[in-house]
Amino acid sequence: MKVYHEQVLLCVESCSKVVRTETALKVICEMRNAGSSNEQVNDAFAHSTVISSYNKMNYRLESVDFGMSPTSTFQKKDGTVTTFMDYYKTRYGLDIQEI
Repeated sequence: MKVYHEQVLLCVESCSKVVRTETALKVICEMRNAGSSNEQVNDAFAHSTVISSYNKMNYRLESVDFGMSPTSTFQKKDGTVTTFMDYYKTRYGLDIQEI
């Protein structure tokens, strides 16, 4: 190791990510069509990161809940209960469809 007392040194570290262009829904449908079980699909997505198309945010997935659908309800921070369909329509102007 050399010690440099008279110069400023710059250390550059590069970092990159590979981003898939297909949607999570498309991957899930392809896996299901190939005969994969819910457990296999869940294992493929567990602890992965996805980018949402509606707000370009990254989200880390812990698991896939196959018991939920766009008509499932959840409680918002203000305490009101709404469906995912209503939430995305109000918040992002998106019409969510169940397939």
